[in-house]
Amino acid sequence: MTDRIDWRGMFKRVVTRMRDAGESQEMGARWMAQEASAAVFDLTEENKRLRAALHEIATTDDYRGLTAEEAMSVAQKALAAS
Repeated sequence: MTDRIDWRGMFKRVVTRMRDAGESQEMGARWMAQEASAAVFDLTEENKRLRAALHEIATTDDYRGLTAEEAMSVAQKALAAS
């Protein structure tokens, strides 16, 4: 349904950035918080689009009779196309 957040990769990127810039752990923690916030925001936006697509499927006669799995598949295809 949604991509998982790669926390380990995010942490490695922040640590590398912190070391390369010669910054403190405090700055690294700030950067980690910013990256995490952005990743969660992206997931939130994706979930909003998915809910909208599922709502459209549920309220459109063209999709009547679909199973839950079929409806999710249609919604995911609609998200991928947008």
